[in-house]
Amino acid sequence: AGRLAHHTIQLCANMPALRCSPPAARAVRTYLCCAYLAEASTVFLRLRGLTKGAGWPRTQQALLKALVLSFLASRTLNFPACTAMILRRETMLPPAVFRLHMFFAGAGILLNAGWLVQIISILKEERASARSS
Repeated sequence: AGRLAHHTIQLCANMPALRCSPPAARAVRTYLCCAYLAEASTVFLRLRGLTKGAGWPRTQQALLKALVLSFLASRTLNFPACTAMILRRETMLPPAVFRLHMFFAGAGILLNAGWLVQIISILKEERASARSS
């Protein structure tokens, strides 16, 4: 469900960049470029998945820490900054696009906060497991 929500948000965010008038599309692309910095955290998520069965606990732990830090910077802190960019461009956007992007910006912030909590709980579980071994 989380991935479906994520891709729905991406679709709704990107459509106005393709379908709006040039000034509005340019305004949308400005904050979308910053929002897509969020994808940087997926590098560590995917690397962690690739190395999961390799029996490299230190590598897994390092990748998880990198994931937490990159997620915090590229998603948890970046999305409010992108939301501020949307607010500053309100007059350049069609009202429906502004409302839609504000709604999905809020949804993205909540979704990222939920995912961050899950990632941190995995980090805590793995630390506890490593201590008991």
